Amino acid sequence: MTGKAVLRLAFAAVLILQIGLLLTIIVPKERTLATGEEVVLQTVPVDPRDLFRGDYVNLRYTISTVLTYADFAVGDRVYVSLAKQGDIWDAKAALASPPDGLYIKGRVSQVQQSALAVEYGIESYFVPEGSGYIIEQAGDVKVRVAVDSSGNAVIKGLLVDGEPFSP
Repeated sequence: MTGKAVLRLAFAAVLILQIGLLLTIIVPKERTLATGEEVVLQTVPVDPRDLFRGDYVNLRYTISTVLTYADFAVGDRVYVSLAKQGDIWDAKAALASPPDGLYIKGRVSQVQQSALAVEYGIESYFVPEGSGYIIEQAGDVKVRVAVDSSGNAVIKGLLVDGEPFSP
């Protein structure tokens, strides 16, 4: 093999590796969006601006704090079963293994007596530049989330004061 052939082969390998890494990030989220069940979660928006990332909303959900009698530690995987309460979904139980029915998977970020603070990976939502104030000033913000059969969640969109958010 000549030096040019080795360089071409190395370039192709690096390119295939980069594409493969991108696909491992994108494909699972797209699959969740396409096949997941849509749930609506109640939120409390906080801090709509970041100098390095632009406008975004840092979301905290009513299911971000879950009561439990099980023994969890910070960093543990937790499976939160969901139950529909009117037009939103709320936490029913926090478990150490996947339950039957619809559930969302998260990580314990804090433990306080019989309550857990849980993060689901859907705590940030980026919005077009200059539109973060709309969400900050809204009276009611809900999030449409796709949850797949493995408990993975992806944000589909926001409902701001009952209307789909489109700045």
